[in-house]
Amino acid sequence: MKTLQNFALIFLTFTFLFSCQNKPSKDTDLNPDPLLKEGFWKGELKVMDQDVPFLFYVNEEDKITIINSEEEIKMEAIEEEGDSATVYFVNYPNYLRFKIEEDQLSGYYWKTDVGAKSKLDLEATYLGLNQQDYLNSVETDKNIGGNWEITFRPKTDLAYPSVGKFRQTGSIVTGTFLKRSGDSRFLKGTLSDSTLSLYAFDGAQASLYVAKIRGDSIHGKYMPNNYTIIEWIGRKNDNFQLESPDSITYLVENEFKLNLKTVEGEAYNIPNTELKDKLVIIQIMGTWCPNCLDESRFFKELYREYHKKGLEILGVSYEYPKNFEDQAARIKRYAEKEEIPYPILVAGQLNSENVAEDFYMLNAVVAFPTAIYLNKKGEVVKIHTGFSGPGTGEDYELLKKDIRQFIEEQLD
Repeated sequence: MKTLQNFALIFLTFTFLFSCQNKPSKDTDLNPDPLLKEGFWKGELKVMDQDVPFLFYVNEEDKITIINSEEEIKMEAIEEEGDSATVYFVNYPNYLRFKIEEDQLSGYYWKTDVGAKSKLDLEATYLGLNQQDYLNSVETDKNIGGNWEITFRPKTDLAYPSVGKFRQTGSIVTGTFLKRSGDSRFLKGTLSDSTLSLYAFDGAQASLYVAKIRGDSIHGKYMPNNYTIIEWIGRKNDNFQLESPDSITYLVENEFKLNLKTVEGEAYNIPNTELKDKLVIIQIMGTWCPNCLDESRFFKELYREYHKKGLEILGVSYEYPKNFEDQAARIKRYAEKEEIPYPILVAGQLNSENVAEDFYMLNAVVAFPTAIYLNKKGEVVKIHTGFSGPGTGEDYELLKKDIRQFIEEQLD
């Protein structure tokens, strides 16, 4: 009997030791076979046969973070598909698909809602574990830093003004364009031999701006995709400003009514008893819209600061899919990923007719996002077109300050 007990003890001890020796390490548990080398990679997308460079980082769990100038864009986990891999953006239904060969990868970027027209060829090269700039700084005696008065599509019926805000260190230029819809978000590029090149890739879109500097004037082209070229011109003008975003959209009828649906498919009408005696912000938006994302992140802060004091925020989202289920699914995912604490209603498919029908009481909705402020009596007291996000620097901070001040005045 004692012999059997000793044998059992020896067997259990051997089994324990064997299992411990063969147990994967913690790192192996996380990712036993990483697809991409951990570290920094330089990517290049082809727009109009020109390179749009960007930097991205791969961590030990095969999660990619794109570094677009001063912002970081998170991506989902890489999915293996045969000899290829696919990785989706966290905030958009767009993705990268590529093949991997050691320190190189090749493939394409695809916008789901646009389809084959959106396809941009992609190449990437491994740079190493240490971060380095993917743009080469060279000697230059020119500096375009400052404020520029810009016109896109000049000498056409579609001409519209913009403010170019640029900063320059060496030959590296950063900045953005302020427009009615907000800003062009974070741009970064180089100035060399009087040629300016600015790039952006944030998952929603890859953008390329090229221009020639001639004294205090600038002549350029904007390429948002492989099939569109928009000309732009400008001149240095430190005093130029756009019209107030609070004056672009206004009421043409006194009543304000909306008939929409929640993401669960239930009817939601405005006005209603839940909003009585509340300060309400109606956010006209879409989950596909980068400026809307900037605004949503700020509105999330406002909601947490002022909700208990009487602030309500309602998103009204127009989406690319045709059916309600797909529209609601996108909104649910957006709200979950961004931890949006306020409801986002389903307005239907994105098209100008739907927007005009819903907001018949306005002269026009000319930009996404547009924010409508209703006081405690349900009266429209402010309509703000567009949103100047963090890419605008001081303008962003001033806008946040002004909106907070307005909310506090209305709540008092």
